[in-house]
Amino acid sequence: MNIYRKILCLLSYRLMAKAMPDLASKDIILTFDDGPHPIYTEKILDLLKSHDIKAVFFVVGKNAQENNATLSRIIAEGHKVGNHTYSHIEITSLDKASQNDQIDKCQNVISSYVKYKIFRPPMGIVSIRSIIYLIKHHYHIILWNIDSKDYSSLSCTTIVDKLRERVKKKNIVLFHDDSALCYDVLEQIIPFWRSNGLIL
Repeated sequence: MNIYRKILCLLSYRLMAKAMPDLASKDIILTFDDGPHPIYTEKILDLLKSHDIKAVFFVVGKNAQENNATLSRIIAEGHKVGNHTYSHIEITSLDKASQNDQIDKCQNVISSYVKYKIFRPPMGIVSIRSIIYLIKHHYHIILWNIDSKDYSSLSCTTIVDKLRERVKKKNIVLFHDDSALCYDVLEQIIPFWRSNGLIL
C-alpha cells in the first residue's frame, strides 16, 4: 500500500472531523466516490433522503459537468461535495503540472457550489508532491478507514455481512455511487446500523 495512503487512512476520521466539524458527531460518515451518475446517484440520494442521512460525495469533475442537475441536487439536499480529480486518473502517474491541473479543473467545476476544499485522490494514492500542493492550496485530504468493496466481484450479501462485522464507531466508509451494487448494499446496511444505535 502507498505509505501516504496508509497514514491518511489511519487519520481519516480525525481529518474529516477537523475539515467538517458538523460531521464530527456521527458514528459513521458515508462517503461516495466517482459520481455523480445520472441513475445510481439519484437512487442513492432518494435512499439517503428517506433515512434523513447526510453524506459526502467526492465527485469526478468531468462527471459533475455532464450531470450538473444531480450535482445541484446533492448540494440542495445538504450533502458535502469534495474533489476527486477531473478525470479520475491516478495522479502519481502524472507530472507535476498535470497533477495540479487534475485537482484545479475539478475544483473549478464545484467551486460555484462550495467554498471549502476537501480532496480524495483516486484509489487513495497520493505522492508527496501532490500532498504539498494540496496543503499549500488549503485542501483537506480525506480518505477512509472502511472500504465497502462495492466495486469488487463480491456479492451484496457478502459485503453487507462484512460491513456488519467491521463498522462500529468513528468510521468513514467508502462507497461508489456509480453502480447498482452500492445502492443494494446501502438498502440493507443502513437499517442494520440504525437498529444498533449508530448515528449516520
